[in-house]
This record gives sequence, structure tokens and C-alpha cells, in this order.
Amino acid sequence: MPESVAPTTPGRRRIIVVAASIVLALALLYLVRLTALEIGKTEGDLPPVSALQLPMGSAVLSEQRACASGGCWLEIRVRPPEGMTPTSLAEAIGATPGGGHPGTWWDPRSISFYGEPADDALEIQLDYWR
Repeated sequence: MPESVAPTTPGRRRIIVVAASIVLALALLYLVRLTALEIGKTEGDLPPVSALQLPMGSAVLSEQRACASGGCWLEIRVRPPEGMTPTSLAEAIGATPGGGHPGTWWDPRSISFYGEPADDALEIQLDYWR
């Protein structure tokens, strides 16, 4: 004959209900966040410059928003750190054709960027749309 399982005590049941409620509330908040990102997205959305993860010693010389019929992008001019060329900076941050970063769990939008050396700096185009 199978052993009988002791009934759940009221205190234990309360803990399970509270824990399940917290998990459900967090899941709903996350779904609201994703829904807000989806509903509120426009062609004008731009990722922050900090998404590039530039090496220490790099300097953002200029930052300008540009738009056309396909959406908007951020044009950034970056001076590489001392001892690094604009080409090596582009390679270090992955600013090559098709370069970018996948989204995160908090913001699942992928970030794409491309950089071209210009004089002593790197000109980068950064956007969510490609």
C-alpha cells in the first residue's frame, strides 16, 4: 500500500501561495515591459552611445541624429585611445559590416552598427533597425 503524504500545513501553503504570486507578478511586469517596447517602437528609436562599449581612453567627439525614409540612426565620431588606430578600434568593438550586439533580456532589440575610419577618428552609424 502506498505511503500517504502528510497534508500541507496552512503555514506552508501560505508560503507557496505568496512565492507563486510573486513569480507571477514579476512575469506579468516583464510581459508589460516587452509589450510597451513593442507598442512604443518607432523608426526614430535610437540606442544609447553606451551600447558601443568603447575601450578606455576613447573619446566621443560628436554625436548626431540622422533620419531618412528607412528610419533613424546615430552618427558618432570617436577618437581611439592613444596607440590605437581607427581601424583597430573598429575591429575591437566589432564595428564591421554586419556588426552589432544582440538584445538583452531587459531590452531584446538588437543593436546594429558600422564604422568607417575618417582621418584620425572612427565614424560609426548606430541603430536598432536593419
